[in-house]
Amino acid sequence: MPKSWPESHSDDRKAIDIIGRSVRFLGGDNLFRRYIFDDGRTLLTSGYSISLFDQPLTADDLTKIEYTWSCACGLNALADSADDGYNMRFPQRPNIAEGNGKTTYYILDINDAGTSAQGRPQTRFTFAARDGRRIQLLWS
Repeated sequence: MPKSWPESHSDDRKAIDIIGRSVRFLGGDNLFRRYIFDDGRTLLTSGYSISLFDQPLTADDLTKIEYTWSCACGLNALADSADDGYNMRFPQRPNIAEGNGKTTYYILDINDAGTSAQGRPQTRFTFAARDGRRIQLLWS
């Protein structure tokens, strides 16, 4: 599981349930798809997180990923880079420290929000930052 998720996600079953609900609503091809808003200052990773950056991400940044999780391969579960022995499949960009250049809101919950005026299903995604602030996103 991602090492920076809120404490409420320390239960792996709860975290897996949340990701599973994301998959059911978004579809497997859309889970973790990245969208950029606000001229590169807002990154939505669908079904996972919303990151707000002090400095906009560049076009080059968008071709790479930030190593923000641990492979839990028993080597170094707290590594902030690929030093834990896991070989990344995609090019990496340098880590931007949480609270020092970015704030990330991780998926906290997903709820059915009925149907849109056009008759499409809607889901409300709730994201939480480490300090407890929340963002809600209505997706239809």
